[in-house]
Amino acid sequence: MKKRVYKVETIMKKLGAKFPELNMATTEDFYGYENEVNGVWFKNAAYDYGLDADETLYAGKYARNELLKAVEKLGYFCEAYDQETIMAYPK
Repeated sequence: MKKRVYKVETIMKKLGAKFPELNMATTEDFYGYENEVNGVWFKNAAYDYGLDADETLYAGKYARNELLKAVEKLGYFCEAYDQETIMAYPK
């Protein structure tokens, strides 16, 4: 059975409910154009949630960061754009 893939808007709503201070936008907002696969841009994940490029390496069962765990539970994965800019895309 294929796992459900949530729309970006749904991911942002669910994460916003769990992490009220999380500042998010779409990757379309970040890049200024629509991508083939749209994702979530975490504007303050590095500063306020301790999620940075190094933390995204500990994905899956080794995740320690609560935001990273929540993202993966929703069927997305985190990818670093740079050390402090984190994006999430569907798996």
